[in-house]
Amino acid sequence: MAFVLNKKAKELEDEIETSTQDIEALKVRIDVQVKENKRLKLIYQSEVQELEQQLAQKNALMQAQDKKIEDLKYAIVQKNILVANYEPKLVAQTERAERLDKLVTRLRKKIPRYNERGAGRKSKITDEVITKVKYLKSENKSLAEIAAELISSTSVNYSKSTVKKIVDAYIKQCEN
Repeated sequence: MAFVLNKKAKELEDEIETSTQDIEALKVRIDVQVKENKRLKLIYQSEVQELEQQLAQKNALMQAQDKKIEDLKYAIVQKNILVANYEPKLVAQTERAERLDKLVTRLRKKIPRYNERGAGRKSKITDEVITKVKYLKSENKSLAEIAAELISSTSVNYSKSTVKKIVDAYIKQCEN
């Protein structure tokens, strides 16, 4: 029986030794986990502080924007009051403008649209003059030569500038 007891005692000692080793391994793992948890706690605390700072900045910004919104609302109310003060004047001015437009329309109907007597300046530039200038220009004559030719063929006085006006306005316009 002593042998069985010794065997049992030996098994219990082995079990205790194994359990002691397991406990020591667990202690080491727990120590490593505690160190890792402390490191993570420091990281999270710094991140939380950073986020709290950002939140404080955003809150300050939102308060400034709320103040700006309140100022703009006040400005809008003031503008609405100003508009309300000028609205009757605007209505009166609009009615006056309509009456004046009707008056102008009536007066325009009374004014003739053309010169009934045929008075006023008559244009020197006729189709015959334009044709003659085209022909002389095609013969490469200068503006002064064309003006002299027109004066000799008609009783109207033409200058170089008038000939240039004919060339620019009528002849070049037709070419384009």
